[in-house]
Amino acid sequence: MNAPQPRSFGSAMRRGTTLVEVLVVMVILLVGILAVVQIFPRGFQILTLAKKNSQATQLSRDEAERLKSRADGIPEQILGDALPSQLTLHPECTVDSSGIVYNASSVPQGNWASNVAANHRRRILGEAHRIPAPRRLVNGAFGGLLIPTFGPIDSTQGFIVNSSPLAQNSNPPQDLALISGRLYRTGFTYSPFEYFVRDASNSTVSLFLPTGPITLFRVSFYALIQTADGVDKRYYRNVEVPIADTALDVPSGNQPFLRLDLSTDVVNPLLAGGETFIAINPDSLKVARAMRSVTIFSDSPFEYIPVDDSLGTILVNPLTNGLTVPTANGRQPLGVVLDYTVQDWRELRSEFRITNIEQGQFRLPIAPIKVSGQNGPDGLRLTSMGGSDDPIIEGQTERSSFLTIVDLETGAYVSEHRPGTKADLTLTINKSLGLITFVDTNATRNGIQIFLIDPVTGGNREVDIEGRAFRAVYMAKEEWAVQVIKPASQYFASPILPGSGEFYIGGSSSVIGGATTRIYFPAEDVDQKVTISEIHYLDGGGNRRTLSGKDFVIRNDAGNVIPRPYIDIRDADAAAVTFAYDAAPAVRGIKGGSISVRTLWNPDSFGLSASSPDNVRALERFTRGYRRTTVQTFIERGEVQN
Repeated sequence: MNAPQPRSFGSAMRRGTTLVEVLVVMVILLVGILAVVQIFPRGFQILTLAKKNSQATQLSRDEAERLKSRADGIPEQILGDALPSQLTLHPECTVDSSGIVYNASSVPQGNWASNVAANHRRRILGEAHRIPAPRRLVNGAFGGLLIPTFGPIDSTQGFIVNSSPLAQNSNPPQDLALISGRLYRTGFTYSPFEYFVRDASNSTVSLFLPTGPITLFRVSFYALIQTADGVDKRYYRNVEVPIADTALDVPSGNQPFLRLDLSTDVVNPLLAGGETFIAINPDSLKVARAMRSVTIFSDSPFEYIPVDDSLGTILVNPLTNGLTVPTANGRQPLGVVLDYTVQDWRELRSEFRITNIEQGQFRLPIAPIKVSGQNGPDGLRLTSMGGSDDPIIEGQTERSSFLTIVDLETGAYVSEHRPGTKADLTLTINKSLGLITFVDTNATRNGIQIFLIDPVTGGNREVDIEGRAFRAVYMAKEEWAVQVIKPASQYFASPILPGSGEFYIGGSSSVIGGATTRIYFPAEDVDQKVTISEIHYLDGGGNRRTLSGKDFVIRNDAGNVIPRPYIDIRDADAAAVTFAYDAAPAVRGIKGGSISVRTLWNPDSFGLSASSPDNVRALERFTRGYRRTTVQTFIERGEVQN
């Protein structure tokens, strides 16, 4: 019987791996690989979010820099129907299957996107501009061209154009003579850019307005109204005061005044039954000549021709060139002041010049751009940008939908193709990359030639792009929006809780009360910066003190005695105890100097159905997906004030 042979070391090394061992190794590898793979999506999400945050911050900074470069186009204030922090739909609203929002009275309020997020605050008040030198447009019209800072505009919400406000004189002439039913001051020639006010703090307040070839004034002021429930405060803005064209008095050679009693002529016709007018806030009173909309200029300088209802572009009568008005800093060129509503803060604006003339390219800061026919975040088909791609412009096709390029020198649009043919492109657009490339249309001339299309007549002109300034207006996917938030440039004292553009001095009313070292502001102005010219107050020893030219940031806390944000003068002087209420006034000259630029975007989506409650809930979930970044800057408005 043979004994078993012992195995050698070499034979043991040649033994194969068992199936169990292979399976164990595979399981370990798979577990490890799966663990690593699960890390990547989250990592990609973090990288994507970081990239978009960076883009959003840069968009806000770019808009802030754009505003700094045009201080004469800064508005007095931007109003809305909600606080800046509120992004959701108003609770009483409903939403139908097509995305239309209805208020509690079942009145349509437009698409859902116009009622949430950035679009809660769209009303621009007092955007003041110097009138540019007259120029010739593509259609041959001649005048000073103005394009609103935040166009496109909502032309259905009231577009108001005034000239620079008249200077107020609180000492009307005492020797007024009534001649043929009109008031005159014998031997006195007054400025056509000045008006007089009498009894400014009483219910008998009256104005004396210049006449002549002027047929429309607009008056603005805050008023206190007695109602059945107590005292109410109302802001009357741009109330129209039409007057007849009035000739000179031949014997004296003087122009008559128009006397306007605010109570009888302006306020009372606007009151409900049982309401009475108490007084106005004298500091809030402003009078301006209305600029009339015309089709052909006459010999009156206070006229404009609408050039583009979508962008709000207007052409001002060239007779305004050289006219000046009195201001606190001496005489300044006549200006134009605009009130309008922004069409949609999601319509992004990017202004540029082509620096590399050989390539003729410009890359938009945000891409991809929306495309007609694709689905939006609500699942509905996208159509157009809401009017800024006007169908009269034959240069627009689906390729250039949701993108319009405006020539800032003429207000004309850049045509996508040579007029008369849609095959010969004059610019190309890569919507995925946001890349705009201008194509030369005329090889016989140096540089890059393109065609501009007039928005009124459809006429065209060939121009060289070198040195020209353009504004690209476009909408990007993921609901990108760049919103500007602007508190009041000037605040007015209020005897009751402050509304927009007002402040209340703590302790000045025994009914309202409040901390005696705090000044209270509207809720929407929290975190904004204000500068106060003078504050008169008392320290603990009863000594009168004064603060001059101090800056404060409006803040808020949960323990407010009055539910309004505030500034506290103890931050500037810890010894302050109370305002000097006997001073006239205790606080003077509060100005808002800050502007916040907020960029929002939302990568989420939602679906609409036949059920309004379901649509409201879906929209609320969608609005919770908005991301946002904010940049705050400080800008002084130019000389043209409202």
